[in-house]
Amino acid sequence: MLPYRKAAFFLTISLIVSILFSACPGVTNPDSFVPNMIDSGLDYIESIEARNNPERGFYTPYYINLTTNGNSAIYPDAHLGHLRVGIGAFSAAYNGSIDLDFTADMLSALATTIENAKNNNCGLIIRFAYDNFEGTADMEPPAAQIINHIAQLSDILSNYSQTIIAIEAGCIGPWGEMHTSTMANATVFNQIIDAWLAAAPATIPISLRQPRFVADWLGIDIANIDQQNPAENTDEWRLGIYNDGYLGSSSDLGTYQNRTTEVAWLSQQATHTLFGGEVVAAAEAGYNTVAFMSQEMFDTHTSYLNSQWNTTVIDSWKNEDYEGDDPVYADQTGYTYLRNHLGYRYVLRESLLPESIPLQQIFPLNLQIENVGCANMIREKTVRLIFVQGATSFEKDMDIDVRQWASQETVNLHLNVDLPNGLDAGNCSVYMQIINPENNQAVQFANTEQWDADLQANALGSFTITNS
Repeated sequence: MLPYRKAAFFLTISLIVSILFSACPGVTNPDSFVPNMIDSGLDYIESIEARNNPERGFYTPYYINLTTNGNSAIYPDAHLGHLRVGIGAFSAAYNGSIDLDFTADMLSALATTIENAKNNNCGLIIRFAYDNFEGTADMEPPAAQIINHIAQLSDILSNYSQTIIAIEAGCIGPWGEMHTSTMANATVFNQIIDAWLAAAPATIPISLRQPRFVADWLGIDIANIDQQNPAENTDEWRLGIYNDGYLGSSSDLGTYQNRTTEVAWLSQQATHTLFGGEVVAAAEAGYNTVAFMSQEMFDTHTSYLNSQWNTTVIDSWKNEDYEGDDPVYADQTGYTYLRNHLGYRYVLRESLLPESIPLQQIFPLNLQIENVGCANMIREKTVRLIFVQGATSFEKDMDIDVRQWASQETVNLHLNVDLPNGLDAGNCSVYMQIINPENNQAVQFANTEQWDADLQANALGSFTITNS
């Protein structure tokens, strides 16, 4: 057969098949059906309401001082907790006797505390201190014992790798803030960093008190830290900063050697590590104001702050008007703006779906979702669509990585989904669920009246399923 006749032959066969499918109402051609896409009719405007979503926002501090025996667990129950674990009983400098390994009773109480947080849908940032958070210097045991203690925590960290959202390296100095100690030096810090990286699963970021400590561990000049661009899933990739001198001065009370350079580094590094801490009373004017923070927090990708420190500064935000250029917050306080923009904040901007679709047909869904928050989601989540008919729901897991929904960017999702088995002809509603499967913390969009608390999911719209 000549080439042009061969092409004509296959074109004729293709047309015949197409005509047969269109002529037979009982047969569906998945490739020929083009649904009429309509707007969901949902509200796409950002609400000013708070969203207690996982891994971001104002945290609640929880204290537990553990001893060798007779320990009792505590029950963290905020959406975000900062677990401060006092371990002075295991250091001769604090207990006045001998250095001790962690006991089974101590480890059991710690594990039960984290289990309680998990059951209460509470994510935890965790820090250990040998001064029992009393603000006392030089309470640490020798470095070898600290390394041993960290290694003893490995099983707990692995068992609760989703509930523990970050480790603040701590251990050294008053409150475990890595200063004011004879052991606060690069040699000891580097050993502690290596120990945490080895003990904790790769999904848990390790936060240090200053960018300088990252530079020392890397063996580079802090003046060049903004040139670092670590590969994903390397040890360097996991190292972040916690800032308990947040906005206190031009150096954030010694956090930065050069604010401009180190904030430039954070603008990249904190896209995949958790950055936050405690705001403090200003040693220099102009830094802990709404005007300054509402700008720089987007550069540092600030995700969390202590709700109980410093209350004088936080109260001042409640009495300061927001004067930025976001029209949604034009008549709001600075506190409302800052509270809402810590971490990520997702707003559904568009949802297009079919007005009707036959059973056994591919379901198309076009979404626009904007992250108006100042940070990214840094931990992987399970994303699924939930189809609801009456009292019955059907779940469909999606291959979507919300860590890619970057701060101040809008993502366009064009989804084509096999309708779940079990759906019938009739009205059907569809929702998106973004959830941490370990502690059941789900992510609520910032839109108004689109959240279904029972489903733990965000409404995307409704459509009709037909028999043909």
